[in-house]
Amino acid sequence: METKKPYYFVVDCSDRRNIFVYDTLKSLGYEVAAFEDFIPTKNKIDSIKFVYLFAPSLIIDTGLVGNIAKKSIVFCTRLDDDTKLDLYKRGIRVLYYFDDEELVIKNAKLTAEGAIAHIIFNTSLSLENMCVAVLGGGRIAKFMAQYLKLLDAQVYVAMRNRLEFDKIKDYCHKVLDFSEYDNLWGKFDCIINTVPSLLLSGDRLKELKKGCFVLDLASKPSGVDFDIAKSLGINAKLELGVPGKLAPETAAKFITKSVLQRL
Repeated sequence: METKKPYYFVVDCSDRRNIFVYDTLKSLGYEVAAFEDFIPTKNKIDSIKFVYLFAPSLIIDTGLVGNIAKKSIVFCTRLDDDTKLDLYKRGIRVLYYFDDEELVIKNAKLTAEGAIAHIIFNTSLSLENMCVAVLGGGRIAKFMAQYLKLLDAQVYVAMRNRLEFDKIKDYCHKVLDFSEYDNLWGKFDCIINTVPSLLLSGDRLKELKKGCFVLDLASKPSGVDFDIAKSLGINAKLELGVPGKLAPETAAKFITKSVLQRL
């Protein structure tokens, strides 16, 4: 006789990833409900722990979590301080998706892969010999540089932490400090930003070559002055949550696996 599974999942389906997470958990035999339709007082089940899975792209606030059952578990990416306190008072445990290093790495790979799709659809050049600048030295930047180099692009990486230079130099043609790029901005066919700090503002944007595509992958405040870019006729785009948009089914598999392992 099959043992009843100990968790009842309540999934916020506002993100395409979570729609696939919902379906996957259902297929594994778990009780699953959509957060939008779920009222805990009508779904009280003895000996089962409610687990709420919010969309990774969502910032959780007090208005969103008022109906969460006491002593449940919440998975999310971000929530504000008032919400943290509210959940704590009700005995609700909060777990952050990206405290799982394995999930962080897989998500970074999917982001880099999706970024390449954006480059292809927003430029008129082949990736082979395309001159690309990758701003930042984190996980996404490293995978971005590695994938582009494998596709024979000319990859330059700009980062401030010189101690990290050796870790990324094999993945690109050249790695330099940001201060060393002052005469290079007009060289690039494409610039990928991964740093959540304003790096491409007026003077630097004016130096870009005609047709340069700028892709910002950084969380807010992001790294590009989009108003100035627009006034200069630069094709600049902010793309957040790339895995959820371009590879939601695969991203959902990674999230589901991570959640179940941590529970």
